[in-house]
Amino acid sequence: MGRLIRFIFRLAGVLLLLSAVVLTLAFCFRTYQTVKRVEKYRPQVAEICQKYGIPQETETILGIIMTESKGKTDDLMQSSESIYGEQAAIDSTNESLEVGVSHFAEMLAQANKLGLSESVAVQAYNFGADYIPYVAANGGKQTKGVAKKYSREVLAPKLGNATQATYPYYHLFSLLDERSLYLNGGNYFYASIVQMNKKLIRFYESLPWVA
Repeated sequence: MGRLIRFIFRLAGVLLLLSAVVLTLAFCFRTYQTVKRVEKYRPQVAEICQKYGIPQETETILGIIMTESKGKTDDLMQSSESIYGEQAAIDSTNESLEVGVSHFAEMLAQANKLGLSESVAVQAYNFGADYIPYVAANGGKQTKGVAKKYSREVLAPKLGNATQATYPYYHLFSLLDERSLYLNGGNYFYASIVQMNKKLIRFYESLPWVA
């Protein structure tokens, strides 16, 4: 009986290990496909970044695209709301990039003017321009804590969530947090997610069969 139990436990362990390997491989393949899909817009992104005077931000824009749409929709940077005030109003990749890059360039200019980092501009792409002076007045540095406080105490109430209501949010960065976001409060993990996606894009570019 003891042998049977030990065998069952070992078999269960092996099956769990195999499941973990399969899930990891599936995640890696899906991520590779996403990065590959986003990367095809690099020439177009580089050209538009050059136009708006931020050629050094090409990978940041690609990271934003990966975060916003994974390259799956024409509105690559989810720019519709910033120009039309509603979702799904853009059906052209070029228009989405023009609007999105122009908006990010403005966020970056405002952050630079106050001596703040690029990551503040990235978070402001999600939160809106008012986040930039808020950071300047609250330590002058982009952190999850500052972003979370702004989401909870400023943005969510401003957009109608006066009770700090939340909804479930499952992501790598939320696992050690509350696994939730504030309703109408944007995504306070946004800057971290874009940074991670930039690293994934750089890793993709370093692969020998890509180069």
